[in-house]
Amino acid sequence: MIAEKWLSLNNHIINIHTKQGRVFEKCAHGRLPAAQNRKKKWLKADSVPALKLKKVVSQIAFVRDVKKMSPSQQTYGVEVYHSIVNQFAPKMYAYLYTGMYCRLILAALHYNENSGRKHAKTSTGQLQYTVKFPKAKKGGHVVRRVNTAATYEYVTELLTETLRLCENNVDEEAFDVPDPLSSRWEKPDKREAVVLFRSRFNH
Repeated sequence: MIAEKWLSLNNHIINIHTKQGRVFEKCAHGRLPAAQNRKKKWLKADSVPALKLKKVVSQIAFVRDVKKMSPSQQTYGVEVYHSIVNQFAPKMYAYLYTGMYCRLILAALHYNENSGRKHAKTSTGQLQYTVKFPKAKKGGHVVRRVNTAATYEYVTELLTETLRLCENNVDEEAFDVPDPLSSRWEKPDKREAVVLFRSRFNH
């Protein structure tokens, strides 16, 4: 179904909306305006743009990947989590292993607590929306829903657990920090490395 719906694009652009495939028989859109009322003309089947688009859409490897796409699950949640990780651990800074480990845990706690925020409402019960003007739209706008404010209950739980450990004199064992990746390789002699770099045989 997914593959046939994708390949139906080749027929849709030339104003063919029925007999698309064995499973996907016709386009899912409703009745389209008559040709004389359309602002854009349909492509011709033998035109260069239609043939070029068909070549891209019908690539075997691409159609095979389209079959694996999920009709319901999207990557939006993963992208949101990665943006939260960038807030707790910006890429412009370098962190030790323990610092990065703890920041990733904090990012996961924050995401888990706030990933299911509800749609915010006004005092009169109306759903709230905001209008954004992304650079990619070149002056155009997009409408996005406004979520309820984020919560930070996990911070209170962490502080409570920290005080409990301090009051009970609990000495938590530190986890093992792995060796740097560079430690696995033998370092060359600096003079030899410089001579090799400057040698004409190195090029």
